[in-house]
Amino acid sequence: MLPFNEENSVEGKKGFLMESHSLGRGSLLGGMLLVAGSCIGAGMLALPILTGLSGFFPSMAMLFLAWAAMTFTALLLVEVNGWFSGRVNLLSMAQKGLGKTGRLTAWISYLFLFYALLVAYISASGSVFSAIFESIFHVVIPDWSASVFFTFIFGWIIYLDTRPVDLVNRVLMFGLIVTYLSMIAIGFFSIHPDYLLHWAPSALFSSLPVLVISFGFHNLIPSLTAYMKGDLQRVRIIILGGSLIVLAIYVIWSLLVLGAIPYQGPNGILENY
Repeated sequence: MLPFNEENSVEGKKGFLMESHSLGRGSLLGGMLLVAGSCIGAGMLALPILTGLSGFFPSMAMLFLAWAAMTFTALLLVEVNGWFSGRVNLLSMAQKGLGKTGRLTAWISYLFLFYALLVAYISASGSVFSAIFESIFHVVIPDWSASVFFTFIFGWIIYLDTRPVDLVNRVLMFGLIVTYLSMIAIGFFSIHPDYLLHWAPSALFSSLPVLVISFGFHNLIPSLTAYMKGDLQRVRIIILGGSLIVLAIYVIWSLLVLGAIPYQGPNGILENY
């Protein structure tokens, strides 16, 4: 049970909700795209390779379970967030609900996870931006300077607030969706139904950690709640809608890759694992 006065919390929550009538709330579509953009990343490319060891149908069952578990825990976190008035974050919620030990544990876990993610994405962005500069401007720059450029641009956008992040994310997600649909249109005709019949459930649990992380958007919930001005119903809709978008994208992506690449043989799933 949360160690604070319930009556005061309810009053604070009511005040936070009443504020939403006087201030504009973010859009549902923008919120869903924020959730989807937070989940879909470079790890999506490796997802079919890991799940392909067990086969398409067993991996899809595990993918659905991972989606259900992560969505359920996200909805629980929304309920916790709803007991606080004003803007909070995961650390302040952990301290209020679990004490200083809970805050410290959450802080260490939070720091470890997102430091690892930042290092991975900033490092990978260096080579991408370097290649873009070379192809467009015919200028060769080192990867580290491209990584600094990437960090400065997107760090500045994040510093501005949730609204600019939402708008930029919509543009990037639009580009991702167009590219994704183009790949579907091209790859659909390369699917071999017999490739999808591989069945090895014993290899299923090795992909579980990756599947769970693939639905990792929980750090966004405090920001989404503030962005929706405390309207928890809209936040729930965003979480369900955004996570379903991610689930659909993962299923179709796995169908295309596992249906086009054989399990064994040259350049097969097993060889690339």
